[in-house]
Amino acid sequence: MTPLKIDLSYNYPKNYRRIFLGVTTIILAGGSMFQQIKSSEVLSTGRFLMFLGFFFLGLLYLWLGLGKNPFTVLGTAFLSIDDEKIILKNTRFSKEDVIDLNSILKIDIKVSSIRIVAGNNTAYEFAYDHIDEEIIKKLKSTLVKLCKERNISLG
Repeated sequence: MTPLKIDLSYNYPKNYRRIFLGVTTIILAGGSMFQQIKSSEVLSTGRFLMFLGFFFLGLLYLWLGLGKNPFTVLGTAFLSIDDEKIILKNTRFSKEDVIDLNSILKIDIKVSSIRIVAGNNTAYEFAYDHIDEEIIKKLKSTLVKLCKERNISLG
């Protein structure tokens, strides 16, 4: 079986209004700083902190507008399936759950989530309602194939 890794983090759609707002904020912050330096006035700490705040706010809006998730810097949520184990990390702050394929008793494929029941009736569930439709189909077909190969109950 070919290994499958799926990013479960939310991806933002491209938004031209946010791109425009981000670029405008960066330009205004830079222009304000340039004007302050050009006028030969002493640069105050408050003015510099205001520049940094607006500059990073503009970068955040630009990044969101391009459809990137800026919080992936803190970590990602993912699902990884290979021949020996399934690794599940539901949120970026949770620890990875490693599920041995031999200990899986049942896999329930629901409308917007998948539940895996392993030994000792330990249940792992993750939502996939925000993932692209093609990736969901590939995930479901991989899980069905896995259930047939390993004689795992499919619900």
